[in-house]
Amino acid sequence: MYIGILIAVLSICWFLFHKKSKSATIPSAAVARAAIVAERLVVKHQPIIAKYVVRVEHDLRNHYLAKDCFREIMLAEGYEKSAPSYGGRGDWESETPDKLKPLAARIKQIVEAAEKESSTKKEKIENETVAALLSRNNEVVNRFCEIAERKVSTIDGYGDEKWELLKPEVALCIKKLEQRDSVAFSLVYRLEEALEETFRQYHQAVKPTEHLNNMTGVEFETYVARLLTKQGYVVQGTPTTGDQGADLIAQKNGKKIIVQVKRYAGRVGNKAVQEAISALAYYKADEAWVVTNSRFTFSAEQLAYKANVRLIDGRELSDSQLN
Repeated sequence: MYIGILIAVLSICWFLFHKKSKSATIPSAAVARAAIVAERLVVKHQPIIAKYVVRVEHDLRNHYLAKDCFREIMLAEGYEKSAPSYGGRGDWESETPDKLKPLAARIKQIVEAAEKESSTKKEKIENETVAALLSRNNEVVNRFCEIAERKVSTIDGYGDEKWELLKPEVALCIKKLEQRDSVAFSLVYRLEEALEETFRQYHQAVKPTEHLNNMTGVEFETYVARLLTKQGYVVQGTPTTGDQGADLIAQKNGKKIIVQVKRYAGRVGNKAVQEAISALAYYKADEAWVVTNSRFTFSAEQLAYKANVRLIDGRELSDSQLN
């Protein structure tokens, strides 16, 4: 009796499994027919599809457009029972009857292609708008690059540049641009990217040249900072305004040195030395240096000698003597 029951149970299990497997398999001929029908319906209902493609550019919730487009086509064909519910994402594709899956997939493909095209078009317009904005405010952008270079190029105690200071400077630059121009909120992200890329290109271009006289003031200051760093100093910049006579502060072996950097075409006079003397007291430093690409006047050399201010001219810099 038990054997008979076991055989009956196994037979029922086999029958149910076979039925499920058979129903889950769609013959290749049926798949081909479904694909042909799907393409015909796509052609037939182009006006409906076009309506949803247009909505892609204006609707921020694109994730349900393909579903609603499929639903409208189903209703137009009289397949109310096969039409998914309106709105929301849901698992509508898996719930679609097998014979209609090719149509659902085709509509989803069309909508996604429209989304991609719309996104590319939007990105291009935004990039062009940002480029025009930066071009109109070229003076602010150049100033941003100079200030950011001064901060980022300063080497920390681990010997790395301070790139973490770039983002705050980018944010400040955007505020300055907003005060001078119209900056849409939707463009802020693109603007951040553009400013960061602009600075990276600027930073890469600001390299010590063979002739110090060809450098700008900012380039020369960066050059001096890098030389000091190579000599083992920990270097930091001072505020661009109100620096109290010091451009750089260098520290090594417990000694603090304020550095006044002057890129001049002619000889550097007393004023630079006087500024260094003031900075020495203001920053409570141990030494004061004045560094230039040029030479010093005799009067400046006399004042520096009496005030114990070290003068470093272009000849010493060419030999990298900053110890």
